[in-house]
Amino acid sequence: MKSNKIEFVKLAGDLATFRVSDVAALSKELRRGIRTFELEPSISKQQRKYVYALIGDLGDATGYETSYEKAILKKGLKQNFCEDTETPYFSLSDVSKEVASQFIEYLIEMCLREGIAPTNKLVWQTVDVDRQVWWCLKYRYCTVCHSKQNLQINHEDTVGIGNDRRHIDHRGHRLECLCVQHHAEFHKIGAVQFYEKYHFHGILLDTEQVVEIGLMSQKQCNQFDEFYKQEALGNESNSN
Repeated sequence: MKSNKIEFVKLAGDLATFRVSDVAALSKELRRGIRTFELEPSISKQQRKYVYALIGDLGDATGYETSYEKAILKKGLKQNFCEDTETPYFSLSDVSKEVASQFIEYLIEMCLREGIAPTNKLVWQTVDVDRQVWWCLKYRYCTVCHSKQNLQINHEDTVGIGNDRRHIDHRGHRLECLCVQHHAEFHKIGAVQFYEKYHFHGILLDTEQVVEIGLMSQKQCNQFDEFYKQEALGNESNSN
């Protein structure tokens, strides 16, 4: 039943209740003898709480202050999300868990893009760690405390004393964005203890990503790639 959606609503004793998006289609399938269907779990109370907290953050920062204005904002955000992701318009009362998760990630990134650190810190738990690290690099937040003040790009893999960071290939190092205090802490306690305390590592970026966030230009990347190519040719020639 790819065209239909069946969501679990509640369980009371031995009675299970489900919500069906297309009753006629379900009836047709049952008449054909089909009895096995894929169920989509509905949005949880916690997910709904995160959605409204994020919409509240966006509203407070952009002038949508009253309940009526935030309802308008919510509708617009849902419409934009559905258009951007080609998702059918939905209600927050019964949307699937999967779509709810995608919408939460959409709202978190929108907050970060607008310079708003989500006030409910628990929403970060809905996003995988590498994406958190990437977003903090892209939108310039400390990955630990989400401050936007005195930020530095930390190379988790040692660059080496005497190397000019303006002339290294950042694609070869695990990177994370840290405020000056947490950057100092990283170098004080070391990468292993830092990870054990905060539970994230820096991430490797590709050419498109380092150019996107301004760490390197496309020209610099091309120069490094040409250098690696010539170096490989030289090593091959020496081995022969």
